Amino acid sequence: MMSGREYVGAELQDLLGPVFNMDPSRDDKTLIKDVFPMPDPSELRLTTRNWFYHTDRRTGEAGEINMRIEQGKKLLGWDTPTALIRDYFGEEIALYSDYVAYYTKWASPMAVVGVVTCFAQIIEGNNTIMTPLYCLIVAIWVELYIEGWKRHESSLRSVWNTEEFEKHEKDRPQFSGEVMLNQITGDYDRVMNPYKRYSQMALSVLVLFTFVSSAVVAMLAITILSNNTLKSSGFGGLLAGSLVNFAVIEVFNRFFKGIAFLLTDCENHQKDTQYYDHAIAKTCMFQFVNSYCPFFYTAFLEENVSLWGSTKGCPEDDCMYTLRVMLGTIFIGHILLLQVIEVLWPYVAWKMGMNIDIIHCSGCCFTRQTDEEILELQPKDFNSQEWVPLTAEEVEYAKKTYESPFDDYNELVIQFGFVYMFAAAFPLGSLLATINNMIEIRTDGFKICMLYRRPMYRCAQDIGTWLYVLEAMSVVCVMTNCGVLALTTNSLERYHVASKHPSKSEQVLLAVAAEHIVLMIKAIIGYIIPDEPLHVYERRLRRKHALTIQQEREFFTADKLGEFRSKMADAPDDYETHVELEVQSKH
Repeated sequence: MMSGREYVGAELQDLLGPVFNMDPSRDDKTLIKDVFPMPDPSELRLTTRNWFYHTDRRTGEAGEINMRIEQGKKLLGWDTPTALIRDYFGEEIALYSDYVAYYTKWASPMAVVGVVTCFAQIIEGNNTIMTPLYCLIVAIWVELYIEGWKRHESSLRSVWNTEEFEKHEKDRPQFSGEVMLNQITGDYDRVMNPYKRYSQMALSVLVLFTFVSSAVVAMLAITILSNNTLKSSGFGGLLAGSLVNFAVIEVFNRFFKGIAFLLTDCENHQKDTQYYDHAIAKTCMFQFVNSYCPFFYTAFLEENVSLWGSTKGCPEDDCMYTLRVMLGTIFIGHILLLQVIEVLWPYVAWKMGMNIDIIHCSGCCFTRQTDEEILELQPKDFNSQEWVPLTAEEVEYAKKTYESPFDDYNELVIQFGFVYMFAAAFPLGSLLATINNMIEIRTDGFKICMLYRRPMYRCAQDIGTWLYVLEAMSVVCVMTNCGVLALTTNSLERYHVASKHPSKSEQVLLAVAAEHIVLMIKAIIGYIIPDEPLHVYERRLRRKHALTIQQEREFFTADKLGEFRSKMADAPDDYETHVELEVQSKH
């Protein structure tokens, strides 16, 4: 069994070079089907018990979920065993699990405020004072949440000593380039012509722009068609139109994610971090437009603009009500669908498979030759009725591979937009998101530990481009909520912020003014709060000082110091000799 910490990335490729670099025309390429680390039973048992209370009632080992009443507080909380997850899976998965716990912890107080705002809207209507107050709280909360995560993430980097991981990250096995001498280090490195990469990235931008434009047109057309067709059908019509939008959004998101990774593959990035950062940027740009385009149209355009012959006005003549129904339907459908895709169906398949202790081997099985340390295929009679028990390796091979937490991060980012970009229309979303994330923490642990193979150890310095996506969405949150307050509700008019019957231009000016004020508050908060705590900064200085002292001790030994002084003493003579020879050569 291989330890994930012994062979990582390119090191594993160097160890098993003949496996990864076999000529496709050779007949021996099927000797090794796959390479993966085997689970450690004792470490896996400890991790599962602390992550989601997963124990076997018969043997005490992993195998059956126990939802005990006395453990309900822990099961429904947001604590995760980050240290254990890091030791068993690596920093990449540990960072993700810690981020989900951090997000859930911070979202809990917003769930309480959201419930209060929802009741106020039910009692007093959309124009209650709680609506603009909740939007202001959301804007400040989002900034504090992001700044807090930066500090927490920097603390994890410091404790795990991964601050300079990306500087020393090894090349991707899939990276192809020319081998050239590095004039600085003296080593031979693989490099790619930058102009070739720029041309490929330009092609990716063109394809991305094409798909984004197509998504805008398609989503607007579907939203307008469904709203006009079902406008007179009441709540049932709104629900049906929202379900149509939900289905199209989910299909388009999954389709383009494959396109985004295909485009990123063609760009031939050298490091895994670069590869995933570019894939994240492409995916989020498309999914942002695809997922939220119907809400932008309903909130800001449907009542004021006639597109493609559509009639102005929202169903029930209440765009806030329409927006709320769309958000609730699509958001709830999104989280339910993801739970089914990620956990429920694999769990059912896994439970059915666990009831079978042995299988009929009608093809072949792997057996180890003790004389020759190789794996060989032993054919079996297809007509025989011999039953062969499953080995631990075969059980692991039957599981799927957990590539990275990309899909899990993507789910949280889309959820973040649903809940906080249109918080004025759907304040109950924060409660639903908190409940979903409490469940998500445990289901992620069950999924990664039980339904997938143990992934290769992967280090990570931070959550990558996802942080920049959240920062961009936090700015959009301020803009959309200010726009909804000024254009979609009458909150400003009711509380005498605007005139009794404000014109559209006045409403837009009020939205822009409110947005600038809130963004200024966000900028001040971001400036005041440092991105890393003082103890992280001091620990980094201590490490640099210790490294400098160590290097000085290694260099300034008695022998090396004497050799250095002799060279310095002979330097003027060598220089004069060099000058004399140079002058003689000129004459």
